[in-house]
Amino acid sequence: MKPFCPKSTSYLKPGHFWSIPIDDDRFGCGVVLALHLNREGKRETRSFLAGLLDWNGDAPPRASEIENREVIATRFAHIKAITMSGGEIIGEVVPWWEWPLEVSGRDDIPTAGYNVLNLLAKKHATLAATTKGEQDASGNRR
Repeated sequence: MKPFCPKSTSYLKPGHFWSIPIDDDRFGCGVVLALHLNREGKRETRSFLAGLLDWNGDAPPRASEIENREVIATRFAHIKAITMSGGEIIGEVVPWWEWPLEVSGRDDIPTAGYNVLNLLAKKHATLAATTKGEQDASGNRR
C-alpha cells in the first residue's frame, strides 16, 4: 500500500494505521477502528473512530509489529488528528477488534481534539519507559 495523507474519510478503511510522532524521536500508532455514520446513516466526511494502540518504537510502526496489540484509547477524531501531526496513513492491518466497520455517534465515546491522540501516545510511551525501567535484567519487576 502506498502511504497517503487523507483529506477526508473517502479513502479511509478500518485497519488503516498511521504513526504518531512523540517528542523524543519515538513513535506511537493510531488506527482507524471504524467509519463514523451521521444521523442519516451517511458516512461522515471528516470524522472517524480512532484507536491508539499499545505500541511505541524508535521508527514508524509496521503492520507486523502492531497486529493484535491492545487498543488502549478509543475516540471519535477529525481527519486532522492524522494530518496535523505530520502523519499519513502508512499501512493496513486486518481488524482484530470488536468494533463494527461503521458506527454511529455514541455518547459513551469521547471526541478527541486534533492533538489528543498525540498527547495520549506520549503519556503511554512515558509510562511504558518508566515501567520498563522498574524491571531487572531478567524481566522481573523490582
